[in-house]
Amino acid sequence: MKKLILTSFLSLGVILLLTQCSDNAANATTGSKSGSGAGSGSADAPVNDPSGYYTLRSDPSITVPPSKNVLIGTGKPLEVRYDGSKGDNLSYDLFYTDGSGSVHPMTGGFFKKTAEGVFTAEITIFNSSANQRPGFMELTTVTNSGLDSAGTITGKNTSLGMYPVTFEVAP
Repeated sequence: MKKLILTSFLSLGVILLLTQCSDNAANATTGSKSGSGAGSGSADAPVNDPSGYYTLRSDPSITVPPSKNVLIGTGKPLEVRYDGSKGDNLSYDLFYTDGSGSVHPMTGGFFKKTAEGVFTAEITIFNSSANQRPGFMELTTVTNSGLDSAGTITGKNTSLGMYPVTFEVAP
């Protein structure tokens, strides 16, 4: 019985190794980056991001983005400056990376407009595996919002940037 289990683990290890080699070869061939490198979101392993969704970026409409690796989660106000040219509201989605480089969605919410071009959010995280972990904040707005002739709500979520952040669970 022990021999059968050992053979199964060895087979699984070979499959995982071949899969990793195949992924690395595909990235090398296509020039795709997995998100590894400075500000990629994880100090433990490269971010597993074959589609490039978590690539750091910023739209020019975000005139003052979140500081690189800003600490989020204790409820301290976070201020972002946005010129409003793409939509009236500003929202966020949060993602953290685990030690193996996998990205996990967390939560999202809205910034409050506190002055012309100034948006603030007090983000609190009470219980999460994201504590002391790196991650990402995506800023979005809704463009072309309104009602069509049939009374259906219209609009499209538009990404304004992906920024590196760090999380701390509130005490």
